[in-house]
Amino acid sequence: MTSFHDPSSAVLAGCRDIPQAPGPEKGVLALLVMDPATYMPQAVTFGVTEDFFYIPAHQLLWRLFLARYNANLPLDIISITQALADMRQLDAVGGERRLGGHLHVHHHRGLF
Repeated sequence: MTSFHDPSSAVLAGCRDIPQAPGPEKGVLALLVMDPATYMPQAVTFGVTEDFFYIPAHQLLWRLFLARYNANLPLDIISITQALADMRQLDAVGGERRLGGHLHVHHHRGLF
């Protein structure tokens, strides 16, 4: 049986042994970057915290998103990448390439 994640992966190391849903977590994070003016206030009102995310990289991204939202700073892939680099945390999310994977949403005509 194949493990859901590679325990040796730096991004997934330390994941808790409880049900995880990396795909939906990525989807939530991607929506927040795609339209922060719409989705960040909803997430805050709903009471989303880092505990809603099981993957440590996603928890880190949520904390960064929330801090930037509260400071009225841009929430886009370039700003997020630079902020993580400035914090020396880019490797904690798997680097630029993995970050793009965390925040990528496929757009399908007529889906939204």
